[in-house]
Amino acid sequence: MNVVLELLKIIIPAGLVFAAAYFTIKRFLDHEKEKQHWQVKHENRTVMAPLRLQAYERLVLFLERSHPLQLIVRIPHTALNVRQFQLELITTIRQEFEHNLTQQIYISSGAWDIVKQAKEEIIKLINLSAAQITANVPATELSQKLMHIISQLDKKLPSDVAIEYLKRELNAYY
Repeated sequence: MNVVLELLKIIIPAGLVFAAAYFTIKRFLDHEKEKQHWQVKHENRTVMAPLRLQAYERLVLFLERSHPLQLIVRIPHTALNVRQFQLELITTIRQEFEHNLTQQIYISSGAWDIVKQAKEEIIKLINLSAAQITANVPATELSQKLMHIISQLDKKLPSDVAIEYLKRELNAYY
């Protein structure tokens, strides 16, 4: 019995010291892990912020460049007919879009969906305008038809709506 009592006198204080040391070290390690996690997160934000800003810039540039009026001015079309010009407009939009595909990883899914939708709506507008004109007439007929349709719209063009959305989202981040 004496031996058991003596062992308990040694084991109980040792157990208390061990438990105190364990919980102190565990708390310290948890705190260090949390601190390291915060540092990594902060460094990621510092690195990602310029990339995210650049993505918004590039997508706004894409939307501006794919605006039908900008395309009409930018793409030479004096020697083309309506069908050729229609294909040239659509090809230019698709190439610009493909050039900016990777930007989707830096923006929200909602913003990317708006950009894709704007691209598709602009292509639909071009196709709708071209469908109302004979394919063999000069391309200036298509450019005039596009300008007329745009001037008659009561609402903003999809590219304008998408640019406003991107600006609002960017302002929410910064």
